[in-house]
Amino acid sequence: MKQYVFGYGSMINYKNINQIDIINKRGIPVLVTDLERQFILTDKNSQYFGVYDSPNKFTNGVLLEINQEELKRLDKREKYYKKELLNKNRIKFIYENFKLSQDDLVYIFYPIDTLVKKTKYIKNDQIKEYIKLILIGSVKFGKKFLIDFLESSKDIKTAAIDILE
Repeated sequence: MKQYVFGYGSMINYKNINQIDIINKRGIPVLVTDLERQFILTDKNSQYFGVYDSPNKFTNGVLLEINQEELKRLDKREKYYKKELLNKNRIKFIYENFKLSQDDLVYIFYPIDTLVKKTKYIKNDQIKEYIKLILIGSVKFGKKFLIDFLESSKDIKTAAIDILE
């Protein structure tokens, strides 16, 4: 059995998340059905992405293989999110050929509604750097992945344009 985490925000650029020591692992690009990515605002006025179950929507991201120690570090890092198992039937390998084993586990981190709120894009330096980091990671998986990221993220086009200013 292997364990994976579905990264849909900064983990797309997984080489920059060395605080959980998964820097040398390769992300597997995937699309998850019935999931919508949008901005959330924390109690510290920081803005990040969160995902919410939503019929007929999709969110792309990466699967990162993790061990138990890395999962513990992720739990600590993702303090505004709750970890749940993701139904593997929702995962589509449209960017490259890969197959999960029947006993593999895939975790996803959903925002904790009492700690965050859904929001529109708010222009500031913190979010611009966050978006830039994700876009750089998205480009590494090819044009289709980048286009799907832009199309599946609420308010991302405005944020991406702001980065160019």
